[in-house]
Amino acid sequence: MVGDELMRIHGLFSSRRSNGDPISRAMNRLIRDPGVEFIRDRPERSPVGRMPSIKRLVLDVLKPREVSLSDLSMKLCEIEGVDRVNIVVTEVDAKTETLKATLVGEAVPYELVCKLFQDNGCAVRSVDEIEVGRSEER
Repeated sequence: MVGDELMRIHGLFSSRRSNGDPISRAMNRLIRDPGVEFIRDRPERSPVGRMPSIKRLVLDVLKPREVSLSDLSMKLCEIEGVDRVNIVVTEVDAKTETLKATLVGEAVPYELVCKLFQDNGCAVRSVDEIEVGRSEER
């Protein structure tokens, strides 16, 4: 059935194209090789409701000293998809603190996390670690 359709399409193109051009060569090769598996002949492979999402995210963040570490961590944990937050202060300067923030959850929303940091005067300097996995759709 696909071969007949391919022959019909090849007939349409062959009248306008020479046998030397790449499309004609590919069509001829497909028609001659009965073992070619066509994409539409393949059974559909669906992930059965499993979508990849961020499970663990470790960020290097620069925070003003005026911003409360406990308030920031509580706000981060309120984001849907974040189950746990761990923040370690790695360096203290006169006006800033450098943090290593680890967020764990079923689907940690990277954009919302970065926006929350920015809204609180922080700067995300880098993503140090990221763990992504599949989870069931709800």
